[in-house]
Amino acid sequence: MTTRLTPGRRLRRDLDSAAHNLGMEWSETDLALTLPTIEVTRDRIEALRGKFADEVDRDGSLAVRAVQLASELRQLEAQLGRLVASLGLDEDDEPGPPKSPRHQAAAQTRWDKRSHRQQAV
Repeated sequence: MTTRLTPGRRLRRDLDSAAHNLGMEWSETDLALTLPTIEVTRDRIEALRGKFADEVDRDGSLAVRAVQLASELRQLEAQLGRLVASLGLDEDDEPGPPKSPRHQAAAQTRWDKRSHRQQAV
């Protein structure tokens, strides 16, 4: 008897493999909170996708329920993205593009003018 590999377990397996390939080890917080939440969230997304497909297949315009499911799906997908990103598996953790000294100077000038205004005596 084989255990069905849920989408959450499959994602967890893939994340474990990616961490191993990068030579990373999960922190206690990752193991206790983040990874189980990722699994549950991924499974919930899959379940809601099925419910949403059922609602969309109905004749007529989209029902309120379909709109609610779509909203919940968007929120869960965004949450899953944030959770996975918080694990730090991105190989190119380079900072964004360098800031232009000219633009930094202009911003600093604007900031200085606002914060150091002459006060009437």
